[in-house]
Amino acid sequence: MADTSKNVHDTGPVGPRVAFVMAELGSGGIGRITVLLTRELVSRGFRVDLVLGRVAGPFVEQLDPRVRVVSIKTTHSLGSIILLALYVRRARPAVIVCEKLRVNLAVHRACALVRRTIPVFASIHGVLQHKLEGENLPDHKKRRKYRDIAKAYPRNAGFLPVSSGIGRDLIEHFGVPAERVHVVLNPVVTEAMLSSAREAVDHPWFAEGESVPVIVGVGRLEPQKDFATLIRAFALLRKRLPIRLLILGEGSERAPLASLVTELGLDDDVSMPGFVANPYAFVSRSAVFVLSSRWEGFGNVIVEAMALGTPVVSTDCPAGPREILDDGRFGRLVPIADSQAMADAIEATLAHPVPRELLVAEGAKYTPAAAVDAYLRAMQLDQPRGDGPKPC
Repeated sequence: MADTSKNVHDTGPVGPRVAFVMAELGSGGIGRITVLLTRELVSRGFRVDLVLGRVAGPFVEQLDPRVRVVSIKTTHSLGSIILLALYVRRARPAVIVCEKLRVNLAVHRACALVRRTIPVFASIHGVLQHKLEGENLPDHKKRRKYRDIAKAYPRNAGFLPVSSGIGRDLIEHFGVPAERVHVVLNPVVTEAMLSSAREAVDHPWFAEGESVPVIVGVGRLEPQKDFATLIRAFALLRKRLPIRLLILGEGSERAPLASLVTELGLDDDVSMPGFVANPYAFVSRSAVFVLSSRWEGFGNVIVEAMALGTPVVSTDCPAGPREILDDGRFGRLVPIADSQAMADAIEATLAHPVPRELLVAEGAKYTPAAAVDAYLRAMQLDQPRGDGPKPC
């Protein structure tokens, strides 16, 4: 087992040790959230370990140097549990946070192997019932996941869903006791993000003197995001208003989406420049942000748009948008895959946007500090332990 960090624990934080166990940081939203959470924790004096099956991805370099990165890379699943067990025995973390079901189960097996009683919390970023029943999993994989849930979930000290909708799913469909469910809103809004939004953008639609409203969507070009509905909604609205559509992101759906744009005669009014390192600068300058997804675990991009003062239209998909937008108070909600309703909502938002100051104030609630406060309450690390949560 290798410690791959340039860690400064000997002269750094001396508080309780919090361990995040993950397969990998990856390159998506979960990796970014983990960076922000761990950075906030070490700034408060906690010792933080990030235990990874694979140390790779762009977010590794963004970690605070006080975060100790521990590699348990192995090609054998049993070997990874042994390495994880050795870590648990040596480090004795006060609490373990894990993501992904297989990681959750591996943590419990490792704890049992070395007979350590450490509270284990599962961070849940999606509606589990949808993942099992709505994404066409083969029957054998579905049965295995249900078996793993039955083994791991009753042993968890608690669950940290990122939205109330995910929490309700855990309670209603998987028998998780309500008292073990602690909703922790994603840490989305940072000073770095707000600063990035003020940077210049290199796109002719945002040049000085341009006045045509730009509608923006951001996300992977994949079926989940359903940008086809957004393009069709834009086509309906383009017949009535001078507007433009900007879609930022890359993915497997690029070719069919480009074909749809051409088919609808929108080549001059739709731009899909691909992945951009700083989408915030574009979102902050757009007239309306639209989330067209069929499902979400939360909807970070909605919060980002709100924090930047950009009005929002979103599908009422599970789970997150309705909660973030407070049942439509902070942005219009439309049915999934309904291009006419989306077009009407965009038009209404252009005519009567939610006041910018209300959006910015609401978005400001989603900070790393607020998320860590919620984590510490759930883990009972903000108070004397007393009768702590159920150990692994």
